[in-house]
Amino acid sequence: MKILKLKLASTRFAFVLGNRQVNEKKLLKEIRKDGQVFVAINGMYYRDIKDFGIKLIDVQTGKIIENPSDDTFVVLDGQHRTVCALRLYQESQNLETDSEGTSCSKSFSDYIYANIPDAEDFQVTDVITHIMRLNSLGSGWKSGDYITSAYVRKENDKMLEIINDFKRLGFPISTTSRYLFFDHKVLTTDTLTKYVNGDDRLTMNVNCERGMEIYRLLLRVGFSVKFLSKRYMIDSIIKMNNKGALDTYLDAISSLSIETVEEIENMNPVDYDMDKIQSLIMNSKSDTQETDDIKPFVVCNSPERLDENIELLHTQVEETLAKRAVTKTKSERRPALKSTRDKPSLNNLNKYENYSFNDIQ
Repeated sequence: MKILKLKLASTRFAFVLGNRQVNEKKLLKEIRKDGQVFVAINGMYYRDIKDFGIKLIDVQTGKIIENPSDDTFVVLDGQHRTVCALRLYQESQNLETDSEGTSCSKSFSDYIYANIPDAEDFQVTDVITHIMRLNSLGSGWKSGDYITSAYVRKENDKMLEIINDFKRLGFPISTTSRYLFFDHKVLTTDTLTKYVNGDDRLTMNVNCERGMEIYRLLLRVGFSVKFLSKRYMIDSIIKMNNKGALDTYLDAISSLSIETVEEIENMNPVDYDMDKIQSLIMNSKSDTQETDDIKPFVVCNSPERLDENIELLHTQVEETLAKRAVTKTKSERRPALKSTRDKPSLNNLNKYENYSFNDIQ
């Protein structure tokens, strides 16, 4: 292991495709006094790890680097520190250009330290797995990070496409596991990592067609996405499946009245783990349907139907993200409440009040 002092102006930094995205809120936490990022990053030059077949993202542009040069520095751990150091350095250069002699501009460092393992000591079979291990020493990866990483590495995989969309809708990984595997313990960060690295055991148990058809049915009768992201409805379906009554139960769900749907969504959490939800469903019938008109619910296993359901999921994701963006904008426009308490100081944060992190890729 050796430590280098990398010039920010002359070093081309890159991230590995599949690593976590940079969180702007965390960037401020990485600012150290006098504009210096003191904690070293971890990485290697591309020439030492290019045989692993990784794809790189240019830190400055956010685009994939088609033909990385051997001296491209690949950041394995410390993405936020890297982006922060580059942004502070860039802003310091702008200050020097706009206002010569500005004392603030002189406080920013033009380098960052990096820990680099010796190439012969870098004994790993997968760079992303190594990155996960590095992060486990710090804040660690969350389940959403694992899902995003898996999807970008195998973006044509329909199962991962569904899992990633459910994640973007706010579904916990355990709930997604229930929909696709009828078991909350099958899909985990561990099995997901193994799958991306070549272990096919996940595909032996998955039933995307059934999961997506059930999800679509629940939406059609009126359940909200927010409610379906919880485990209650899919848990009740799994329990009935284990009793050998899945088809009967899904038929009953297909004819639910909107009043019953609302009653289920408004139940006390403790009641979801009892038989009350099954009782409500089995005794409910839409006011607009007669018993003779109800057609049995059938899971369609055609590839075209699955693609159609995945497209429905994509549309929901886009609509949800758009609503969140509107909500965030309204929240930002809302005047802040005045507080009599002193605001915490972040090493004279007022020095950085003219700096924007919004354009970070």
